[in-house]
This record gives sequence, C-alpha cells and structure tokens, in this order.
Amino acid sequence: MTRTIKYSLTLTVVAVVCAVALSYTHSFTMPYIENTSHNLEKSSREAVIGTGYTFNEEEKKVYNNLEFIPAYKNGNLDAYVVKSVTKEGYGGEIIFSMGIDLDGKIKGVKIIESKETPGLGSKINEEITINGEKKYWGNIWIGRDKDYKFNKSVDAFAGATVSPMAVYKEIIKTLNIFEKIKIDLNKGPVENSDENIPNEEGAM
Repeated sequence: MTRTIKYSLTLTVVAVVCAVALSYTHSFTMPYIENTSHNLEKSSREAVIGTGYTFNEEEKKVYNNLEFIPAYKNGNLDAYVVKSVTKEGYGGEIIFSMGIDLDGKIKGVKIIESKETPGLGSKINEEITINGEKKYWGNIWIGRDKDYKFNKSVDAFAGATVSPMAVYKEIIKTLNIFEKIKIDLNKGPVENSDENIPNEEGAM
C-alpha cells in the first residue's frame, strides 16, 4: 500500500510539473504566434491591394460568412479585402484573399492555401507565361468584375482546368455578394445572411 501511495504521489507531482510547464510555454509563445498570424494576414491583404493601406476590422461587413474588411488610403475608403474558400479544388479546399475596389472590380487575388497537384493545379499559386510575359496567376484577375467569363485558354493551364475553374467560381460568387451589399457599405454593419446570391459559373 505504501508503495502504491508513493507511486501515486510521484505521478501527481510529475503531472503538476508538466501542466505548469505547458502553461508557461503557452503563455510565452502565444504573443509570437498571434504576431506571426497578424503579419501573415496583413501580408495577404497587401498582396491583393498594395501597401500603404490601413484596415478597420470594426467596420467589416459580413454576408454569407464572408468578411469584407475596409481598406483606407490617406484617410479615404479605397477598397475592401475578403478571404474566400472554395471546396471544389482538385485537392480539396483552396483559400484565397481578394481585393475589390469600390466599383466591384478586382484589385488582386492571392492564393493563401491549397493542396493542388504540383506542376498542374498548383500553378494557381505560381507565375505563368501569357503572350510571352510572366506574371503571377492571381494578377491576371486584376480589373475584372462579376461579369467576366472564364476563358480556358487564358485562365487555365494545360491538363489542369479544375483548380482555376474552382477559384473562378468562388471569385464570381464573392463579387456577386459584394455587388449585393455594395449599397449598404457606408451604412454600418451588414448582418450575416443566408440569402441566395447569384453565382455566375461561366463557360468551361
């Protein structure tokens, strides 16, 4: 019995020490984790609208679970950034950030996370060559709006249509949502809604 009590006390002490160590490690590393996350978020936003902007989280507009974050430049509202997710990628979810100007035109698209096939669908996060010119795939969307029709010869890659088409569909869906709420953008927060939004899928 004495040996059992001794082992129990030893295990209790070890458990307490481990719990304290984990708690200390968590409190020590959390600020760094949060700072890294903040910097990554800021970087993804700047990638789709450029530098010199400030973002006001408190004025975000939420619709169909999408958060439109206002971006200010020189004190003036200039654009919105939004993070979208499509589950129609060849390898699963594709997460991307998009910048939208006040007229509903794309300022930039940046793939944040994807598991698409290397050398094929993964090109959505790489440089491609169009008419002899190299450019990041997300940049080909700059200036387009909700009425843009998918052009396989320009927007897709040889042997890989699923990935770019999945992103395209989500881009158009997001732009349609933006158009739906645009008239409310300067009237305060927009409540989250499940209302159906038109989704132009375009041509294959």
